[in-house]
Amino acid sequence: MMRLSFCAAIIVSGAVTGAAICEMMKKRIHMLRLLTEMCDEILLLLEFRAPDIYEIVRCLASNEKLSRLSFLKEVYEDSESGAVFKDVWKIRSQAFFSYMPSEVTKNVLELGADLGTCALDGQLAVVNGYRKFFESEYVKLEKQYESKGKLVQAFGIFAGAFIAIALY
Repeated sequence: MMRLSFCAAIIVSGAVTGAAICEMMKKRIHMLRLLTEMCDEILLLLEFRAPDIYEIVRCLASNEKLSRLSFLKEVYEDSESGAVFKDVWKIRSQAFFSYMPSEVTKNVLELGADLGTCALDGQLAVVNGYRKFFESEYVKLEKQYESKGKLVQAFGIFAGAFIAIALY
């Protein structure tokens, strides 16, 4: 009876591991979607309101659609208290996106460093470039999830079953 319980626990832990990996993939997909929407919002702000960098961050931080990007509120609050925008953006976004692929995190950091550094047309082009990058990563990861998501879950269950049989 004890062995059977042990085997069941191993199978369940394999299934949970597979499900956790799938959830992490979903979270990454959702964050890439939000980053794309954030870039869309920045483009709109730049094009129609042409505010400064602090006004952009204030608008992003108060945008209900982007509320899951909680680092924006932290960046706004720290910038408002007199901290240098680029330093705050770097620190807060690095911590917030630590689970994302390094290329995505690098682009988020560069987006913050590039905001407010050139004329309006240049900023629009730069932000649009980041938007295209985040959107392509989103599409790529979504396709990867569709093809491998269920496979990872099943692999977790089968790995747990294999280990349980081997130990039994």
